[in-house]
Amino acid sequence: MWTSIGRVASAVLVAWTGAGCGAGGAPPPASSSLPAAQASPSFAVYAVNPGARLADMNTCVTPAQAYGQTQADWGEDFLIRVYLYVNFTGQPDTHVAALRAVLPSSCAVYVRIVPVSSAVGRALQDRITADMASLQAAGVPVNAVGFDPISDKVTVGVYPLTPQAQAELERRYPAQMLAVYEQVPLVPLGSSDG
Repeated sequence: MWTSIGRVASAVLVAWTGAGCGAGGAPPPASSSLPAAQASPSFAVYAVNPGARLADMNTCVTPAQAYGQTQADWGEDFLIRVYLYVNFTGQPDTHVAALRAVLPSSCAVYVRIVPVSSAVGRALQDRITADMASLQAAGVPVNAVGFDPISDKVTVGVYPLTPQAQAELERRYPAQMLAVYEQVPLVPLGSSDG
């Protein structure tokens, strides 16, 4: 089970975790204990309380999120089973120490160093959302936009997704910050199509 807790209103989430470790602690648990194994080795991961398992979500999530939201480089957070991942764009030792100071030792929390902060990712998400009419006019029928703290990318659903639509999105926005996918439009309940 995975849950995004950074901005719950975000509609698009993908189960993806970071791998590796750094000076801040031991590596995350063995891949057999995490869903989707250890993916995306470009994200360094630092254990706040090595070996712990998330005992009580509110006891661990609330203070971790409260701390993260006060940091300019916060990249949101997410849960996978009993592990809480908190994303930042730098300063892993500072964030690990600060989280250790506010969390019980029973909290299984990992700091991930990612390239995009929440503020930057959400700003791009808002920009794409604001541009939806002009994108539609350019032949890019966007029907879903979100920020995924797991992949650390702005997700853009397009239907149909054509090479031209992909190229137009990458021309307008930083391609390294996008995860473009084909999203079939949802048909409202009770409509003649549904």
